[in-house]
Amino acid sequence: MGALEQVLANDAGGHVLPFMWVHGESHGRYAEVMAAIRACGIDQLCVEARPHEDFNGPGWFDDLGFILDEAERLGMGVWLLDDSHFPTGWANGEVQRNHPELRKRFLRLEQRDAAGPIAGAELILRYLLADPDDEVLAVLAQRRREDGDLEPGITIDLTPTLHVRDDGLTGAPAMFGAPTPPVTAVGLDVPAGQWLINVLYTSHAGGEKETEGYLSPIDPAATRVLIDTVYQPMWEHFSEYFGTTFKGFFSDEPRFGNIHGAENASIGRNPQMPLPWRRDLLDLLAERTGTDPGQLMPLLPLLFVDPAADATLLFRGVSHPAVEVASMLRCAYMDLVSDLYAECFDGELCRWCQERGIEKIGHTIEDNNAVARLGYGCGHFFRSMRHSSMAGVDVVMQQLMPGYDDGLYHSFHKPGWDMGFFTHVLARLGGSLAHVDPAKGGRAMAEVFGAYGWNEGNRLALWLVNHLLARGVNHFVPHAFDCADFPDADCPPHLWAGGANPQYPEFERLMGYTQRLSTLLSGGECAPLVGVWFNAESEWYGAYRPLQDVARPLARAGVEHDFVPTDWLARGVVVERDGRALWRCGAQDYTALVVPGGEAVPRAVLAAASEASEAGVPVFFVGAMPERLCEGGAAGAVTELLASSPAVRVVSTDELAQTVVGLGLRELDRDSEQPWLRCYHYVRDGRHEYLLVNEHPANRVRCSLAGAAEGDRYEYDPWENRLFAAPDAFELDLPPYGSKLVVVSDGPLDAEPQRAPFVASGTRRLGRCEVGFSEDGGRSWSRPVELDEPAYASALPGRGSFAGRVRYVFRFEVGEPDARRRAILGLEGVQEAATVAVNGVDCGCRLCPDYEFEVTEALKAGENVAEVVLNTTLGRAMGDFCGSFMPTAPAGLTGCWLAME
Repeated sequence: MGALEQVLANDAGGHVLPFMWVHGESHGRYAEVMAAIRACGIDQLCVEARPHEDFNGPGWFDDLGFILDEAERLGMGVWLLDDSHFPTGWANGEVQRNHPELRKRFLRLEQRDAAGPIAGAELILRYLLADPDDEVLAVLAQRRREDGDLEPGITIDLTPTLHVRDDGLTGAPAMFGAPTPPVTAVGLDVPAGQWLINVLYTSHAGGEKETEGYLSPIDPAATRVLIDTVYQPMWEHFSEYFGTTFKGFFSDEPRFGNIHGAENASIGRNPQMPLPWRRDLLDLLAERTGTDPGQLMPLLPLLFVDPAADATLLFRGVSHPAVEVASMLRCAYMDLVSDLYAECFDGELCRWCQERGIEKIGHTIEDNNAVARLGYGCGHFFRSMRHSSMAGVDVVMQQLMPGYDDGLYHSFHKPGWDMGFFTHVLARLGGSLAHVDPAKGGRAMAEVFGAYGWNEGNRLALWLVNHLLARGVNHFVPHAFDCADFPDADCPPHLWAGGANPQYPEFERLMGYTQRLSTLLSGGECAPLVGVWFNAESEWYGAYRPLQDVARPLARAGVEHDFVPTDWLARGVVVERDGRALWRCGAQDYTALVVPGGEAVPRAVLAAASEASEAGVPVFFVGAMPERLCEGGAAGAVTELLASSPAVRVVSTDELAQTVVGLGLRELDRDSEQPWLRCYHYVRDGRHEYLLVNEHPANRVRCSLAGAAEGDRYEYDPWENRLFAAPDAFELDLPPYGSKLVVVSDGPLDAEPQRAPFVASGTRRLGRCEVGFSEDGGRSWSRPVELDEPAYASALPGRGSFAGRVRYVFRFEVGEPDARRRAILGLEGVQEAATVAVNGVDCGCRLCPDYEFEVTEALKAGENVAEVVLNTTLGRAMGDFCGSFMPTAPAGLTGCWLAME
């Protein structure tokens, strides 16, 4: 049975696993929440301590035992967030308490000034060393020139003069009560001139305050503490569930945490930023750069500060411009620490899980371009999940919003969200990793909906789901089902809220839609598409072009693309498919390669571009070809050869999309500009599936598409789970928030006849109505308010803070001939879900435009009664902080009409 037949048989699941927040509530409450999750057609969940009052204690394991038993009874799978609270890496405080030497360690640079000549002096370092475990690596004096820059190559190593002595303050109480340590000092003997004293030392202090005491993710011994504290006890208590009811662990936002945020966490751009370190890292870096540790030590300040533009330095026995040495060193450092993170953290956890028949999933923190940075980042998005079972991303706190695909969105993060990154890069990174890495099995996960606030409803949630699906995400972690009593101020919305969330009844429809489409868009392969190099190394080296500058014009032109990191690009091979050359990396084929402009690229990227272009695969350099190699040296010899290839083009950002389209590399051509239309082409069971999404919140997409695969065409309706013949499926009229899944088969499918288009011969407006309110899910209603014309209920006196369900009742006459005609009831101004019944006959529910309902079978001659029930969010009732950064929608509707053929 193919995926389509499976879904049509109502067998779609395993793609949604919401967080279930536990704090130590009763087992009865857990059973209630799990039943609410299961009622939405969801067959998995992820337990998160938020926090639990007895984490890792008897109460914790008693609760987990109940949840696992209940899940088994309900036919559900269980995942577990792998720490006592997010972000992962705290290890329930075990590192801080019993293994302080395994906390995050940083390399820091402090600078002092001295004017020579000086003889027999010393420089006190006591106040730099906040912890007994702090260690001075080197003290280096560099002479300044008259122009203020440092004298190239003139360095005096003062490290041998380090010494410790007591003074009058030794042992005396310091400012915060701790005894003052002995003096650590360095001897200071320097000739005439101005001298900059660079003090390189390592410390556990000085990183991100929010993750103080966290484990070092580049030390496997530190990760073992997390395993021994959280993973192993789970195995010891519940090993019989592993691989069946218990699916695995979820890591949430682990990071380097050497600085808070992402904006100032790019290597070489923040001299004050401490750098992740471990005691043997100098040796490892020397090995990676082909140098001696002793020769490398004096160069370490270049990880922090820029040298003089005209300086030269001896590196690997060759004189180089000092700025190039700095760039090479930074690139090598980031290459090393991102690799260490992949092996020492992600790898350690995943190998433990794989040995026990379970999986490890999760996501890092990607905010505002963190994906190739330190701080919030893990150095390299693709490496950070090298061993994880799924790719993963996180969409929270208004990071994606309808109508914003560029610029800043001002939320509670300062200075705001970079919407170019979030719209054009974030989700596509997850899909890209799932496509390229065969071990992921095509699976990409997104944590979604969290901390948008109570103003978020199912319509926005649907828009987010469609955005993610159209970029290759096919597993979803809704945030969250909360076991605490309502209201709970923790990062709403809460999807059930003990039954208090008016959105919950329609959430089941959204989850059914999500499960069905996710099933159809899994287990096959993404069709060949354009590959954009993930240019982490360019950012590490120096000047670079942000990915969104390339992805934005491609997306707006309808050119579907993935991001491809060097690690996979370098292993690519040329393959022939349907008469054309493609570049295959891992499990994904690429029709062309795009190299974002940058000062330098790795040698392997140019080698891949050369081999691909020789076979006829188009290669585009955006802006210019690189001048340097990240490993050092000029790129000219390679780029000159590349420039001579007819398959290689250098294009501006403005020219990129039109050039790619001109070469026939767009997935589907359209007869008009449609910058908000997204297409995701997936191949499953020998059939071509085209998910088409309108991401604009107000404008329709009307166009004709050409270039699809040959075959019989069908339209799958994921709301009603029905398949229709649709020979004109690529004639689009998508409403705002709208989507369509077109299936192209090389043989006939068992489908319903093509839907007949509705052509109205006349429309009448329905004016007079009654409005009622329910705060208990429609079990009881207030006394109705009569209106001459429909208007927003939230604007009625005393209803500005109402949350619940609003019912509009329209009474209208239909003559005998008209009662037999096809009819549509339409609604205007609706903001959330609408359910319509006419004369007691259910006519359907809509979560997004078009709010139009077929009422033909429900009409009768004489008086007809139409009941329109709308839900609201809790935004007006709660006025919460998270929700205050987005508009609070009105509740109700502003118009109703009846059209007949």
